[in-house]
Amino acid sequence: MTIYDNFYVYAPVSGQITALDYYCGDGYHPRNYENVSPIDIGGGGGGSLIFKASSNVKSIHIGHWSLCSGYGSPWSDGVYVELYSAEGTPYWAKFGAVYYGHVANRAAESWPNYNGSSVTLGTVPSSCPCGVCYNPCCEGDDCWCTPICDPCNCCYQGAHSHFELRNDSPVSSVNPNLYCGKQMYAGDSSSWVYKWQVAIG
Repeated sequence: MTIYDNFYVYAPVSGQITALDYYCGDGYHPRNYENVSPIDIGGGGGGSLIFKASSNVKSIHIGHWSLCSGYGSPWSDGVYVELYSAEGTPYWAKFGAVYYGHVANRAAESWPNYNGSSVTLGTVPSSCPCGVCYNPCCEGDDCWCTPICDPCNCCYQGAHSHFELRNDSPVSSVNPNLYCGKQMYAGDSSSWVYKWQVAIG
């Protein structure tokens, strides 16, 4: 009989949800590289962006990536975290990944064992350059290909954390109780965002 366990990742910042698959209010919420279930949490400008997961995650791989943003660094800078159910990041134990966007002062790439504590991935940029017209990069249908002018509402929602679920595991899911305006708390188990059901024996 196969035994399964649930693995969770929690909100990286405290604040209210400002976007899910769609921006709260209007508009499709872009995602990158065939990732799914993007989430924005507003606020946190200048503060730490953390990774925290359930303690049954035993090791992680922290790496860098670039996301679609016409603003340039640090708004185009991202950090991804790959999740493993065993220490030492063995290939056979990888079960998922979360991609974080708009990350300033990114943590160095590393492969640490994980004990359930918070890991700082970087900081949330405090603001975006206003009055800039730009045309975001285009990765298939992942990003808008139409020039957008954003003279007042910087980065649409102002300072915020953006993160996405890597769509490479059939056992992953997003918290069904998330909604626009919901208050989230960084690293709190009540504010889990993604879940994986993984066979462990």
